[in-house]
Amino acid sequence: MKHFTLFSLFLLLAGAASAGGRGWKDHEWPYEFLFGNHIDTHQETRLLNDGTLEGFFYVYWTGDLSPDGLPVAAHCTKSEHYEAGCFAAWHIAARPCIEEINGCEAMFLYHNQDHPVWLVGPRIDADGNLRGTRGQIVQPGSFTHMHWLTEGASHEGTFLPSSLEAVEALFGVDINVPKQCNVSMAKALTAGVVCPGYFLEIRATEKFAFKHGGELIPVVSGTDNRTHLNLVTSIPAAE
Repeated sequence: MKHFTLFSLFLLLAGAASAGGRGWKDHEWPYEFLFGNHIDTHQETRLLNDGTLEGFFYVYWTGDLSPDGLPVAAHCTKSEHYEAGCFAAWHIAARPCIEEINGCEAMFLYHNQDHPVWLVGPRIDADGNLRGTRGQIVQPGSFTHMHWLTEGASHEGTFLPSSLEAVEALFGVDINVPKQCNVSMAKALTAGVVCPGYFLEIRATEKFAFKHGGELIPVVSGTDNRTHLNLVTSIPAAE
């Protein structure tokens, strides 16, 4: 009876989210902004007149329950996920971290199954050590995720276009994108490269368990600083 109750709860929550939440529109206007990499399989955002982004992160129900009895969801990335029904589980607000626009820089450090880790405001201190700074994280808000922009990148034989030119046109700048940034997957990034991108503030719209990076992460509605955190502002000194 317990298993039946949990499964019934899953069906209830899944049905409510699928029916009430925004469904995947495949970057249909106006949510047509593209980063030019793998994130575009599960994000839809629009570029606003002030250069910020607004949009959604999408997931699908895996059919599993977490140990706490929460329905498990994961990001949509494949055709079968869209066929199963992808829906918006987070609202996104984003601001640029682009040197030519606001002097902001983020350096890629490493990627280990989870979200790639970025050092904000990389600089060399008086002792010759690499440092970061909190001062470049935009305020007000709760921006805990950095994602990079490309000029367009290839992924499994398909070219992923980018909205970089739209950002350049809006601000009237020429944004430098090192060639090492023009990759579709985080695991292909080169340690030490500084890429233009956006800081994301993420607000959950559902209660569920998020499957990512080998973890099941409980999510509740509201500001979410847990599931996509990937910023650091310091790094160990070189030996």
